[in-house]
Amino acid sequence: MEDTLAKYELIQKEFLKDKYLVRTPYPTIGIIVLYLYIVFIYGPSYMKGKKAFQLKNVILVYDVIQIFLNFSIAYSVITELIATKFSYTCTLAGARLLTTGYNYYLLKVFDLTETVFFVLKQKKNQISFLHVYHHVLILLLSYIGLNMLGAGHCALYGVVNCIVHIIMYTYYFISAYKPDTQYIRLKKFVTQMQLIVQLPAMRYSFT
Repeated sequence: MEDTLAKYELIQKEFLKDKYLVRTPYPTIGIIVLYLYIVFIYGPSYMKGKKAFQLKNVILVYDVIQIFLNFSIAYSVITELIATKFSYTCTLAGARLLTTGYNYYLLKVFDLTETVFFVLKQKKNQISFLHVYHHVLILLLSYIGLNMLGAGHCALYGVVNCIVHIIMYTYYFISAYKPDTQYIRLKKFVTQMQLIVQLPAMRYSFT
């Protein structure tokens, strides 16, 4: 087991050495600070006295990109875990899983643009504490999972998160494409699914 861990540490060290954003925690901290500054200080100041931006087409494209990226990452993780005979107790992440984990981290950085859209659309009611906390927490967890844990079963949380986001952004796309149509029940289901499904997955992956 010690030999396996040592081998993994070498793979991880080699993989991370040219990944500036995740090699140390400072870029991630910087991204979070910049995100909070834009959302709570610069953004509101810039939009003061301005009309809300009309971003329907931009958001439709954004939703499609999110669906595609989340599907790609979920598929990559699932196929890799199957190929490496995933164990529920402990599975060390190989080079391919580390690459997917890094792509997941980049996706979580990309996710932050959702809040920027809210600022530009002057949807202050959607920039809740829970919304911002969720984005910051998931970005931090993606960094921690990639750097400190190294267990393949941590990727399970990423898979669950991606599947939830596929459903969520499909709902957002439909709502943006047909804003006159009400999907109240589906919206409630999406919100409940985010809370109910992801918490057990997070607990399993990081314990």
